[in-house]
Amino acid sequence: MRFKSLSLKKKYFIFFISVILVFVIFLNIVPSFAKILSRLAITSTKINLTKNPNIVRCIKEFNGVEFGIDDYFSKKEEGGDGEFHNEKDVDKTESGEGIIIRKQYEPLNTIKFINIGKSAYVNNLTKLSNDVVIKANKQKPAFNLETTNEPQVLIYHTHTTECYEKEETDRYNKNVPTRSKDTKINVVGVGQEIVKQLELRGIKTVHDTKIYDDPAYSGAYDRTNAMIAKNLKQHPKIKVVLDIHRDSIVNQRKERVAPVTKINGENVAQIMIISGCDNGTNHYKNYAKNLSFACFLEKQLETEHPKITRPVSFKYKHYNQSLSPGALLIEVGSQANSTREAHLAGIYLGASLANALTQLKVPAAQPKK
Repeated sequence: MRFKSLSLKKKYFIFFISVILVFVIFLNIVPSFAKILSRLAITSTKINLTKNPNIVRCIKEFNGVEFGIDDYFSKKEEGGDGEFHNEKDVDKTESGEGIIIRKQYEPLNTIKFINIGKSAYVNNLTKLSNDVVIKANKQKPAFNLETTNEPQVLIYHTHTTECYEKEETDRYNKNVPTRSKDTKINVVGVGQEIVKQLELRGIKTVHDTKIYDDPAYSGAYDRTNAMIAKNLKQHPKIKVVLDIHRDSIVNQRKERVAPVTKINGENVAQIMIISGCDNGTNHYKNYAKNLSFACFLEKQLETEHPKITRPVSFKYKHYNQSLSPGALLIEVGSQANSTREAHLAGIYLGASLANALTQLKVPAAQPKK
């Protein structure tokens, strides 16, 4: 039967049925085709971008500078500047073990990493010119230490329960919490090592070991803000205020990363200083003074133990640092480091900090005859 011999009504009917069939086929084929194209596009993007770590880093840096005021005051979970951060990146419902890898972090070859002397670097994560960092590096810290028996340093821990692996291992148990009130394995133990080194060198220190992130994690920075203000009022000679944390680093393969370096043949957790910057709200106008201290301490650490630090992270964060020009946040290792690696880092950090502060000590006033 030929199409031409059909009546007009039958022609319209066949045409209508044909359109419906084409439409049904289109609905079934196109999504599958779109998925294929999408996968090809994603694969292509991964091939083009992930082979270049500098591009990946630049993307992360760009994404990291847009934030709201809540994020600026750091009331949410914070990581540092490793790869992928926050323990929520790891599926806590999984059972069994995961892999730990040890990695020595070094500065990347991009304009954002500024050499401030020998092996010391600052990673400029802001939109500010690198000249801001260079200028701050040339300035001495905006305070001096006195010859006194009164406290001049405050050590505390906003995220007090952040803890480490009990032993050095290449596997972690996914069901073991990464937070603990046990000071033998959490960041308080690192703070104790720092305090010992300062006190040995005659620098009296207040170590606040109160838990601020449990039972409520949210608002921890508000609680430490009140504590810092109280201590500064009670001990007016305090110049240095250090918030000691440990980082949380997870890579794309959900492996936990332990930043380490070798000192005297032993693994030591790498240290990262974080110096905040005003985000345009004028809540932290004098950030350059804190950055000067960060550069000063970074250079001291790298002079005594090259590669012990990851580059200083200079970014749009507050971390209560506006309360003192000597206030910094310091990440000591990550959740994948062992307690020994972290405690060794605390010892080296405390000794270098004491040596740096000794350079800022002014002679005691001589009594009048």
